[in-house]
Amino acid sequence: MTEQRAITEREVRRASREGAKIIDIRGAIITPGARNAARELGIMLTGPDAPTTYPPRIAYGYFDPKPTNAVSVAIGCDSAGARIKGDVAARLYELRHVVADLSGADRPPLDSTDAAAAVAREVSAGNSQFGIVVDGTGVAACIAANKMKGIRAAVCYDVTSAASAREHVDANVLVLAGGLIGPRLAVAIVETFLGREFAETRYGGRVGKIGELERGEQ
Repeated sequence: MTEQRAITEREVRRASREGAKIIDIRGAIITPGARNAARELGIMLTGPDAPTTYPPRIAYGYFDPKPTNAVSVAIGCDSAGARIKGDVAARLYELRHVVADLSGADRPPLDSTDAAAAVAREVSAGNSQFGIVVDGTGVAACIAANKMKGIRAAVCYDVTSAASAREHVDANVLVLAGGLIGPRLAVAIVETFLGREFAETRYGGRVGKIGELERGEQ
């Protein structure tokens, strides 16, 4: 049996340096990083869609790959979160969300606090519904994002905390620890976070109290 060709991010970036604008993907396996790099570099992938290298979406309870409601998401990272950010961004594109990548390949690397501030400003200004920040441990980025008006950032290490962040406190910025979790879990966390709704009837009072603290009313 003929071995199936794989197209990686490295190959896409090499093709871009050589001036390529189109890559034929017929019969190939396309990695998520390759898809993300192609979007960043303006390279068109042609031919019937090929499967990615993601394994069957079972281990972490992945959602259906065609969401009923696409949302707008701002995403950014520091150097420690770049690898995970690439996989997450690729998955967001695959799910047809509207993505504002604030740490693209053509942008200089950001400090974790700067990345968090950039993403949080997009959400606070209403330019994006949600934000995702990836740094090494998630701690610095989460603290920085929560300094911005109207931001409720939560660092999540599993799908349970991601679900709680959305349902219990209406979190609008997700922070991921790129140095502590792998890409499969990161993608599962993102899908859980974006797939859950705020349980306002039960937890609206809690979020109201958080708003009062932000305004200095308590």
